[in-house]
Amino acid sequence: MSKFFQRITKICLIALVFLMPLFFLPFTFEGFEFNKQYLLFILSAMAFLAWLAKMIMGQKRLLFKRTPLDLPILALMIVMILTAIFSKDSISSWLGFYGRFSDAAAGFLAMLLMYFVVVNNVVGQGFSPALGKAKALPYGIQISGILNWFLGSSFLVIIAAYFSILGIWSKIPWLGERLPGLMNLKSFSPVSGSLEGLSVFLAAVVSLLVGIILNSKVKNQNEKLQFKIQKIILLVILFASIILLLLIDFWAAWLSLGITMLILLLISFWTRTFRERVNVLLLPIVLLAVSVAGYFGVLIKAKDQIAFLKERPLAQEVILDYRTAALTTLETVKESPVLGSGPGAFLYGFSKFKPEEFNDNRFWNIRFDKGPSHLMELIGTTGLLGILSYLSVVIMFMVVMSMFLRQRHF
Repeated sequence: MSKFFQRITKICLIALVFLMPLFFLPFTFEGFEFNKQYLLFILSAMAFLAWLAKMIMGQKRLLFKRTPLDLPILALMIVMILTAIFSKDSISSWLGFYGRFSDAAAGFLAMLLMYFVVVNNVVGQGFSPALGKAKALPYGIQISGILNWFLGSSFLVIIAAYFSILGIWSKIPWLGERLPGLMNLKSFSPVSGSLEGLSVFLAAVVSLLVGIILNSKVKNQNEKLQFKIQKIILLVILFASIILLLLIDFWAAWLSLGITMLILLLISFWTRTFRERVNVLLLPIVLLAVSVAGYFGVLIKAKDQIAFLKERPLAQEVILDYRTAALTTLETVKESPVLGSGPGAFLYGFSKFKPEEFNDNRFWNIRFDKGPSHLMELIGTTGLLGILSYLSVVIMFMVVMSMFLRQRHF
């Protein structure tokens, strides 16, 4: 019985990891976030219920792994529920605003379920998510397998993005005429409705790939051929992702990638993890240099020399400026300092408190439902209580990571 329910949990986790970047539906009013949220609700609920059934019907007892992150995450969830209850826009806070559903309280609840499922069912090589040695779990789900499914999904996303930018979808015989119209747009990707969203996703994929490549090494001669094949596949995905990042050239993606590479290098030097293979650090050093160049606009001139981008430039998402976002956030906090306007209710503050001079802006008629900074938006939508609980999770995660690194260093 335990094996059956554990298998259901494993299938749900793998399906969620593989399908989330790829899943979209062209026949709904909003094809991306709305459908991805429902996929998250269904699979996370199924995984959670299967895990509970395994403990109740199979093991005959409830067993939970405790981690230092449990209390901060539960506190954040309680705050999110409170802010949704007292929200200025209850429907948007609970279910999401049209076109953007990822900040709703229902999404946070689904991710909370997935957090406990992952912590209690997924084990790594030598360590569990609970920062301890991995105990023998019956039919445990290996994190390496989860990562392989995610990388496979990411590779399909990259191929789809190249097909869109190069206009290949419409040229496919027979199939091109039957594909949804949005797939013929240069900005189409299964991840997001914009190329900027895709670039942030790619920055995370590149960071993951760099970590895997740096930590991979041949254990014995029998695995040498398999190791080379795997490394070639990883490098192909890595370079394909970097080229896409160069084509999109979004500053936030460069900033995310640059900070990640800088942290990776600092940790490597501090722990001396690669003291016998210092040459492998050349990869994050190069990516850090490219990220800095991209962030400061050095790469724009090189991108302007690409012929097909001159003829058909890539569409750019309109993002609210920081000054207007800061002013509306400040006024929203003044009105509701403790709990804010409610999760996903950024539009409420923007519509009510945007400065008069914004009407002279060429984007005066756009209803911005999100800010340029997640932290700034979080202050306005969840108030001081929300941002403090959010930062408590971040701080606790950093403390746990520092403890882990100290163990490796000493």
